Amino acid sequence: MYKVIKAFTDKQDNNHVYFSGEPYPRKGYAPGEDRIAELAGSKNKLGYPLIVKTTSTPEEAHERVLEVPVEPRTGENSPKPTEAKRTPKEARGKASKNK
Repeated sequence: MYKVIKAFTDKQDNNHVYFSGEPYPRKGYAPGEDRIAELAGSKNKLGYPLIVKTTSTPEEAHERVLEVPVEPRTGENSPKPTEAKRTPKEARGKASKNK
């Protein structure tokens, strides 16, 4: 059993996306030893290891993935807390003071 350490899209697994912390391979997919060696080493398209060997059984690994809480992600364009509280008038006033 392996664990994903860096998210990637597996082109040999119908473009399945593996996220960091998930078990590899997913249920229903059996990659060859060459594919596992490629993903565990640096001889892949990204040039660094994407999976590591774990000691857990496949069932334990899949159960743990289901227990991981998902936190919302914020984008770069989301307003900063201080910017969100200012009114447009306050923002203009601050800009004119800086001139």
